[in-house]
Amino acid sequence: MNTIIPIDILREIASYVNPGADILSLSLTSKRIHDHIYPILFRDIELRDNHARKTVQYLLIRPKVARTVQSLVLRPSFLQMYSKRLLARERDLARDVEFLAPDLYNLRKFVWDGIEIPASSMWASLKLGCPHLSEIGTNLGGEPVDPESELFGFPDLTGFSLTSDPHYDTIPNFDPIVFLDGEELPPALWTMLIERSPRLQTLVLGDDGTTMHNQRSISVRPLLHARWPYLRSLSISHACIDDFLDFDSPNQKQFTTFIEAHHDTLRHVSYRSFGGEHDRHYRDPPLLVHQGRDQSLPRMRNVLLPLQEISLTGTKFCGAFLPVLK
Repeated sequence: MNTIIPIDILREIASYVNPGADILSLSLTSKRIHDHIYPILFRDIELRDNHARKTVQYLLIRPKVARTVQSLVLRPSFLQMYSKRLLARERDLARDVEFLAPDLYNLRKFVWDGIEIPASSMWASLKLGCPHLSEIGTNLGGEPVDPESELFGFPDLTGFSLTSDPHYDTIPNFDPIVFLDGEELPPALWTMLIERSPRLQTLVLGDDGTTMHNQRSISVRPLLHARWPYLRSLSISHACIDDFLDFDSPNQKQFTTFIEAHHDTLRHVSYRSFGGEHDRHYRDPPLLVHQGRDQSLPRMRNVLLPLQEISLTGTKFCGAFLPVLK
């Protein structure tokens, strides 16, 4: 006699199975099992390269499946050098996401790790079609940021990430002073984060990205005046809080005050230093000095980890820096 596992137990078992190949294998055991666990199969999706558009187009013709997606992370040009062909392919993908958004009713998290920020219309479609969306992220890219983009129109976010790897070898009209002082981000971004997202929990500003061709730094000075009662994770890379020529800047003390104001909730604080030949004192977020204060404060961590991996993804990295790796 066949024993039928109750549906609730079956779904409980599926929730403990590793995502990806394992959960797919379980779903293929039988049609009955697949019908009951497919909401878990598509709940958290992370896609790279050509798989991104193929899966998005799959969801476009299956709205019932699309409504089960809660997290969607797209990396359409993962570890690939910039090209016009890749950029055109990404824009096609962004348009597909725009059309898909009305069916992503249960989406909670969306991250775009592409060459450039998608068009405002894609973000507008996500904002309108995904009422539960509370975590968003995008790569800054190399093009000027649209200050009126709907990217900055989301309310009540709990998570936000803005990486700054443009996937370029060089940036047109590179200005070293702007790099040292940090590029000012649109005021609408800070309004969204500081005024309209009081429940923000995780914040990522800047990152090395997947190709490590970064030549764009951002100013995070407005961050110093923000207060988020639920902030638990803060990561800052390639960011500036001091003016390069301001030798009396109070921003380092204000940054320490910012950290201390969040010490009841913060559990992770990290930054990645720039390095290079410039004076890092004026560009790096400062270390938090406890000076005998409450040891429960989060520890500021300079992310200089032991070398575990080296990526030679472009001509300028093919051995050029190996002499300094000792």
